[in-house]
Amino acid sequence: MVKIMDSQELREYDAACRLRFDVFSQRCFLTLNPGVRFEDNWSIDAMAHFATKFIRGDFRRGIVNVPPRHGKSQMFNVALCAFILGHDPRKRIFCISYAGPLSNEHAAMFKDIVESSWYRRIFPKMQIKRAVDNDVYTTKRGYRRWTSVGGSMTGIRADLQVSSGAGVFPKGGAMAAHVPRGIAQFSGG
Repeated sequence: MVKIMDSQELREYDAACRLRFDVFSQRCFLTLNPGVRFEDNWSIDAMAHFATKFIRGDFRRGIVNVPPRHGKSQMFNVALCAFILGHDPRKRIFCISYAGPLSNEHAAMFKDIVESSWYRRIFPKMQIKRAVDNDVYTTKRGYRRWTSVGGSMTGIRADLQVSSGAGVFPKGGAMAAHVPRGIAQFSGG
């Protein structure tokens, strides 16, 4: 049974979403997966803890390695980017996915979150100036832009790069051809 929140409970929930990434990411999940029950798991908690430490500035780089379909892309490529831009719409975020269709899917999910009424309520300063293809630009000159592995990043400044599945390579032994390109893309070389 779904419980309807009163106005005080909604204000408290909004405040928790604004302050705590773990709560925010759960709300993103519920928004993006209507009718699906959120099932907490140690791996979800571990990823949220990792993201929280990253947001606090405890480290600058890290890798989250979990099997596909465990919520990593939704948490990092969608929720983390929305949370960071909600707190600072000047941030410039560049996301890299292993394939164009995945970039399109993540971009659509991101837009669903930042255009939702609850997100606009808790982060009123984060406003979209324009959205072009998969790229979203804020009124504060920040953005969230996309490419896939091998796509162009030339001349694009980013405060944060988020990769989802960029270590996924085509089947059939063609991995060796993609490794140097992936390394160069992330190292700036």
